[in-house]
Amino acid sequence: MVSGPLLQARPDVAFRRLGDECLLVPIRRRPDDKLAVFALNRVAALVWSELQRPSAPAAIIDLVIRRFEVSREVAARDVLAFIAELRTAELVREANDAPVP
Repeated sequence: MVSGPLLQARPDVAFRRLGDECLLVPIRRRPDDKLAVFALNRVAALVWSELQRPSAPAAIIDLVIRRFEVSREVAARDVLAFIAELRTAELVREANDAPVP
């Protein structure tokens, strides 16, 4: 079983669906921030959707298994790789790091 902290998408990232394409566009916080656009496949779009609220990677993996009928090994590999990319790009954070409204 995969364990880890609850994760949540940063609020300063825009998500856009353009036809069959899904895009993530980080909103620049400082003038020297790199501008990047991330194109998402169907699995990545589902992961991003789940990260709009605090979510455990294990629960997202279970959802991917049910939705796409893939093995746990494939789902875990893909979900954890995408989450690692999101963390590297600072597009997600641990849910306990979220600001209190």
